[in-house]
Amino acid sequence: MTLIVPVVKSPDFEPRNVQVASDRLIAGTPVCKAWDLDDAKDGKVRTGIFSGTEGTNKSIKGELFEFCHILG
Repeated sequence: MTLIVPVVKSPDFEPRNVQVASDRLIAGTPVCKAWDLDDAKDGKVRTGIFSGTEGTNKSIKGELFEFCHILG
């Protein structure tokens, strides 16, 4: 049994729409989508694909840690 979970680059299901809270929006009207692909450690570690159009917003993480790999 392997612990490696492959990341599907083109999921075959609809994404979850993500809205930026109005009090965090700085500029633009970003349209964001997220494809949740996997979770582990009781939901504390999540893997997925996130897509967003141009915009600027405040990112408040609190206790969360976020790692991003930007694809052009």
